[in-house]
Amino acid sequence: MMYPYTTYILLILCIDRGDRYAQREALPLPTKPPYTAHLGNLPFDATQEHIDEFFSDCEVTSVRIVEDKIERRPKGFGYVEFATLEGLKKALELNMTQFRGRNIKISVADPRMSYFHLNSYEPMS
Repeated sequence: MMYPYTTYILLILCIDRGDRYAQREALPLPTKPPYTAHLGNLPFDATQEHIDEFFSDCEVTSVRIVEDKIERRPKGFGYVEFATLEGLKKALELNMTQFRGRNIKISVADPRMSYFHLNSYEPMS
């Protein structure tokens, strides 16, 4: 037997999917290292080398593409650390530009999360 409300619930779930990712709140530029950017909307086939090349004028010191712990597949976001504040500023200017067929989202990373993701899943104390 088909329940009359099932169709409506599925319709609502489909409509809401487009807004399932919250907008990141803009964080202020850091005043001291690490100078880290959060990358969103990364293509799933992007590699560390692709990201190094994309940010070639920005003095990249490390790249972390976040992966699913079990399946080891990229989750579509990551972090890039830069040697200087100027490198981070240059990277932020590339926000919403094309990177391997997608508009990459670049923002200042939360210092606690960037440390967590760049240093072997050990959170800052």
